[in-house]
Amino acid sequence: MSGLDSGTEHDPGEPVLAIGKERVNIRAITTKVSNDIKFLQDRIAKMKAFNTPNPETLKVYEDMLDSRKAVLQWLESNYDCTNESGKKLSKSA
Repeated sequence: MSGLDSGTEHDPGEPVLAIGKERVNIRAITTKVSNDIKFLQDRIAKMKAFNTPNPETLKVYEDMLDSRKAVLQWLESNYDCTNESGKKLSKSA
């Protein structure tokens, strides 16, 4: 089972977030959100490099980036978002 899978089985040593009856591995979701942030930052930079970027599309990507950053900040302020060696999973964007 991957870290993003839901269900009742999980490593008792791993922090989980309960959403209804589902449990989500905090480390896995933090890594996923961090990767989303990196992707969106790269995509926005590439779009801005165009002579005439589409403002509507750019706004959608920037809103998505803001949302992911807020989720990551919430996760980091409420859960231990470090890997097994104690290193922070994200570089707070």
